[in-house]
Amino acid sequence: MPRVESLDDFVALLERSNLLSEENRLDLWDAANGLKSARELADWLVKQRWLTKWQAAQLLDGHEQLHIGEYRLLELIGRGGMGLVFKAEHMTSQKIVVLKVMSQLGNIKGVRRYVQEVRATSALSHPHIVTTLDAGFADGCHYIVMDYLAGRDLNAIILSQSPLSVSWSCEVMRQVATGLQHAHEQKIVHRDIKPSN
Repeated sequence: MPRVESLDDFVALLERSNLLSEENRLDLWDAANGLKSARELADWLVKQRWLTKWQAAQLLDGHEQLHIGEYRLLELIGRGGMGLVFKAEHMTSQKIVVLKVMSQLGNIKGVRRYVQEVRATSALSHPHIVTTLDAGFADGCHYIVMDYLAGRDLNAIILSQSPLSVSWSCEVMRQVATGLQHAHEQKIVHRDIKPSN
């Protein structure tokens, strides 16, 4: 996609993306009046917190599809074996969630793994396991919606704070073990246990 440089092209793309509320859309015309480039408007929208930095960058790169079903994509937060992981917002409730989007649409084996993951995660309810809230297919994408937990993953903590205290490390391992035991009791095997997960 071609990079968006002109202010008019950026405003048109922003309108098509449906990222702004109706109120913000009306205020946009006044704000865009004194700005001269797409980059200036994108920076202004981020400063107003009407867009995230990631959304602004996507729009400047010419991407307008920043929704999947009822979820507005806010930020790319990871990549996995099956696809992409986004921080997202439910458009009606405004609840912040994690949206895992499967990228292997034409792959039958991948779709089977996706369905298996949905069934497995939906069967789990435990304080040390992230809750699956929804799953579906929209806008050409299979997706899984999970609770969003703010903060850093264990891998980031290990890299930034090593060495970790023995007592803290034991508590983390206890919580992981109780979550895994619950999964095991539901006849579910995780298959990808690592600090970044």
